[in-house]
Amino acid sequence: MNHTVRVWDAPTRLFHWGLAVSVLGLFITAKMGGEAMVWHFRLGYTVLTLLLFRLVWGFVGGYWSRFTSFLFRPVQIIRYLQGRSDPNHCIGHNPAGSLSVFAMLGLLAVQVATGLCSDDEISAAGPLSRHVAEVIVNKATSYHTTLGQVGLVLLVGMHLAALAFYFFKQRENLVKTMVTGDKLSVVSTGTFSDKNASTHKTVSLINTLGGADADNYSVTVQTTTTADISKKDVTLSGITSANKTYDGNTEATITSGAIATGVSTETLAISGMGTFSDKDAALGKSVTVADIATLTKTNGTGDWDNYNLTSSGSATTTANIIPKNVFLESINAANKMFDGTTKATITSGVINTGIGTETLLIAGQGTFADRAPGTQKTVTVNDVSSLTRTNGTGNWNNYKLSTTGSATTKATITAQSSTSVPPISPIDSKRPISRTKVNPVTSPLSQLTLSKDFADDTCLENDPENCVCEASTVHKEVVICHDKKKYRSLLTERSSK
Repeated sequence: MNHTVRVWDAPTRLFHWGLAVSVLGLFITAKMGGEAMVWHFRLGYTVLTLLLFRLVWGFVGGYWSRFTSFLFRPVQIIRYLQGRSDPNHCIGHNPAGSLSVFAMLGLLAVQVATGLCSDDEISAAGPLSRHVAEVIVNKATSYHTTLGQVGLVLLVGMHLAALAFYFFKQRENLVKTMVTGDKLSVVSTGTFSDKNASTHKTVSLINTLGGADADNYSVTVQTTTTADISKKDVTLSGITSANKTYDGNTEATITSGAIATGVSTETLAISGMGTFSDKDAALGKSVTVADIATLTKTNGTGDWDNYNLTSSGSATTTANIIPKNVFLESINAANKMFDGTTKATITSGVINTGIGTETLLIAGQGTFADRAPGTQKTVTVNDVSSLTRTNGTGNWNNYKLSTTGSATTKATITAQSSTSVPPISPIDSKRPISRTKVNPVTSPLSQLTLSKDFADDTCLENDPENCVCEASTVHKEVVICHDKKKYRSLLTERSSK
């Protein structure tokens, strides 16, 4: 939009053109020399008068002519040179132009002052040259005729170059502005169609006209334009992995990542898969994502379409693999020959790990219900935690036995068979071999234990008419003999039970 504002008042415009003509005349008369130096001094006094006027007008003149209207801070000048200035800086002197104004006024003031003290020692001498020391006159003359002139030429050249730049590049006629006092500029505010990143987005313009003479112009209003909203770069500063129960593999689940958007309360989510250092259960295990570009980006309160993840490569964190709970479904006990005790040997247990082909072993001791021979006798383990755990194809460090209390199974105690005893040699005739007490209720005849009580009627081994003998399977060195009548009585009594 073209925004019309009356900027340059008449006194400022007269000063500007008067100064331009006077400076041009000074250059011409200085080069001509001779009688032209009379006009050189007159033009010098004119410039001095104009400078004094501008000094006063810079404090009491119109708003845009006052020094305060174009006295910018360094940061404002830098932003203008970077193309990020306030639109209002297009009215009056812009930050770069203000530097040129102060430089021009300062350099002209020094040139006039040195001219008043100069003396070319031929035909021209400044009115103050006879009132200052010769060394000052010499330095003033040298500066005025060399460095001062060069500086003015360069500054005027830069001024003209700036006018050309604004005319051809910015399409702004500053020369006409200094004639009419009006300056055309665009002061607009725009709104994107939405906040999301994209190229060639429509921008709606809101234009505001200002200035006392805005009605002097027919303004063509631009209501829309296009511009880009680029994606904002963000970085992944950390990842978080979920703990898991032992499952026989190294897979890890990445649940989130630390991403600071810097945009209000907008958040971004990221997740995916990582790898544990190994499959075994332990705390604080290393988890690695080999390439964070493989992680899945999910919108939080922010939208990933508006952001660009600049992080690359791998990322690490830690997580726990917790031992898996398993249960002892049953136990197995070994059958045994009668040994006079209730001890039972637990050979294995049924434990379903649920992990591939991994197996776990368990063994230990149990107790028969009693020591007597029999089939499918109850065997009890009072506390399954007392059983010994042995690794099979699986490792017990990765599992936790959750079963507690007792467990039972069945096993058999087999009675031991008797061993026939050959008759002893005649040399040993009449020698008592053993005496025993028989408990036909609890003990088989082949497992009789020795007794310290001797009876007078105990039979002798070499008396086959009255004795029957057998070897003890508990004590191999002992031969047990029974009176035949009593032996038949024992057998009859046991069979009746």
